Formats: sequence, structure tokens, C-alpha cells
Amino acid sequence: DGADIGKINVHPMHVYVAVRQAVAQKAWKQLQNGKIKGKSCRVRLLK
Repeated sequence: DGADIGKINVHPMHVYVAVRQAVAQKAWKQLQNGKIKGKSCRVRLLK
């Protein structure tokens, strides 16, 4: 849901995306096993 996404900081080599804590774990698991626009990505949870 778009309401779960907060501030997005784009840098040349990485991106920070703020998401609600309630969905962070689920988003992390989905991104670990998937791709974005056909490219693999590394995902970390920051606290």
C-alpha cells in the first residue's frame, strides 16, 4: 500500500526507502527473493 511508504532518498549507488515498521519485515523478505526492473538488489533493514 502506498500509505506504508515514506521518504525516499536517492543516491548514485544506493537508495533509502522509509517504510512503516509493520510492513518492513514483509517488504524485506519479498525484495530479498526478487528483482526490481529485472535487476537483483541487496536489501537491509535499518533501525
